[in-house]
Amino acid sequence: MATVDTPLASEPSASEARAGVAELGLGELAHGPLLLFDGECGVCAASVQWVLAHERTSELRFAALQSSIGQSLVQASGVPKEVDSLLWLEAGTGGLRVHYYADAVRAVLRYVGGPWRVVDSLFGLVPRPLRDLGYRVFARHRQSVAAKQCLIPTPAQKARFFEQPVQLSGR
Repeated sequence: MATVDTPLASEPSASEARAGVAELGLGELAHGPLLLFDGECGVCAASVQWVLAHERTSELRFAALQSSIGQSLVQASGVPKEVDSLLWLEAGTGGLRVHYYADAVRAVLRYVGGPWRVVDSLFGLVPRPLRDLGYRVFARHRQSVAAKQCLIPTPAQKARFFEQPVQLSGR
């Protein structure tokens, strides 16, 4: 399963506050989705820059998985610990909706829109287990695909990032 639904209360519970979700503010997700990415991955940094260059709106916000808010949100979202993936978080009618693996990529494609919706539709024709397997195989080798790079948002984009990614380590 590559999507998790977690109920949201109108006010953060103690566990949500402890997990840092209150720090983000549950109401923030009503203003648009949040993309969690690997702040030490060159492919991930390039992907975020691709989104910033192709998006039609500026509703999407970003945080590195390694940041304290990223780690807190992963913990609070109900995503299994072994998932090392791009994560798309958004407010749904029943609460927090989290997409990971290939479903997170599809959420990004839908958000960017335009001709990328066709690519999303084509991905939708592939059964989820195969999409997720392809994602996990690529993710396992992503460090060798692209060199590590720093993601430096413009001053206008900076407000859309929660906690800048941690310094690159020799991973």
